[in-house]
Amino acid sequence: MPPPAAGRARIRRGTNMTDASLHLRRFKACLALTSGYLLIALFVLLVWTAAISWGVGLPVRESKVLGGALAFHGAGVALASGLLLLANRRTAISATYSGLALAAMPFVFLLSIDRIAAVSYPPIPAQTTLQAHPVRGWTNRPGWVETVGDRTVRINRKGLRGPEVPYEKAAGERRILFLGDSIAFGVRADEGESFVDQLPRVAAKYNPSETPTVINCSATGYSPWQEYDFLESECLNYDPDVVVQVFCLNDVVEKFQLQQFGGQTRGLEPRVPSALEWSGLFRMCREVLADLLGRGFAEHEQRKQTYSVTRVIEEPDAPEIHAAWAIVLENLRKIHALTREKEVPLAIVCFPYAEQLSPYAPDTSPPQEQLAAFAEKEGIPFLDLMPVFRWYCRQEDVLRRTGRNWEGLAILPDRIHPTPEGHRLAAEEIYAFLVSEGFLP
Repeated sequence: MPPPAAGRARIRRGTNMTDASLHLRRFKACLALTSGYLLIALFVLLVWTAAISWGVGLPVRESKVLGGALAFHGAGVALASGLLLLANRRTAISATYSGLALAAMPFVFLLSIDRIAAVSYPPIPAQTTLQAHPVRGWTNRPGWVETVGDRTVRINRKGLRGPEVPYEKAAGERRILFLGDSIAFGVRADEGESFVDQLPRVAAKYNPSETPTVINCSATGYSPWQEYDFLESECLNYDPDVVVQVFCLNDVVEKFQLQQFGGQTRGLEPRVPSALEWSGLFRMCREVLADLLGRGFAEHEQRKQTYSVTRVIEEPDAPEIHAAWAIVLENLRKIHALTREKEVPLAIVCFPYAEQLSPYAPDTSPPQEQLAAFAEKEGIPFLDLMPVFRWYCRQEDVLRRTGRNWEGLAILPDRIHPTPEGHRLAAEEIYAFLVSEGFLP
């Protein structure tokens, strides 16, 4: 016999109360797990922040992203803990709230991981000092101003570093155009510190009535094949009285890492940011995928060793180095032919690498000798800065101040880019060279 109606009602109410209590327990469990996880993640981020304040960990450019991750996890802990306190005062809850809490957990964890990944994997900047170029791969971004530490990089509206110079030359004005890569551009140098910027001041010191105008047609990462296009398409519009080609030994081999020369990279060509750039997980997956598809594998590393400046210096007879020299010298011939066509003199200034300044290094260097022989054959005035840089690095007071650092890092701290003192020394030597060649009075 079925139970009476009143009994059935009591069973349903008991069942509902049991289900509501179960939903409450699930709701509280979800909140407890979420708040516990967020609390642990918050602690890790706080330790990360402390590490940065002690000088280790992330670069400064990621501090804002780290602050956002801290804010997200702090707010999450506060919200989950507050809801958990409110839930502890209840005896039952509906299935809707339990379901919402259970469904929200994966999204909270996913967003947490995304914010943490965003700290470790920086986004592609929407704009940088460089912009894409159809021929050269990249070029300076006109109108860009950037502060890096205590240094300011300012690109004028015509895409050159330094004050803007009109194309039209004033009567009696003497112009010197510098063509080169990051050395001439002035990486690591503040405004006014590079040898290009210092040259007019050096000239004014010796001959106040004849201060030349300098034009810095250089871009970070350029090699002579790119400099030729830059000179032809833009730089000669300034009607220079002399073009100074600033040469560095990485000009011989650096291009072989580019895809168009058989390498795996696109050099400094800016990447286009994705619509998903805000997501740290997207950025992490992109970097991991790039590694899996070839970046960082043995073939890439082997190519870097094969076409390295060390081999240019120490293995000048290697077949790959011979082939690299043939290409770069052909590019220099094209630059020389172009300047001859425009009736503008060309000069070459060669900067050394830090290891060439060691007292244990030979007094002569095959790369500089090969470049000097090429310049003599082509009739191009040539200045090798290695002797004066060596002289500077071997002075007793310099050795004492730098702890007798034999590798020339006192003047070339990253092997290639001069210190302000290195730029000053180069400016003095280049000025004397230009005067001796008749390019300056």
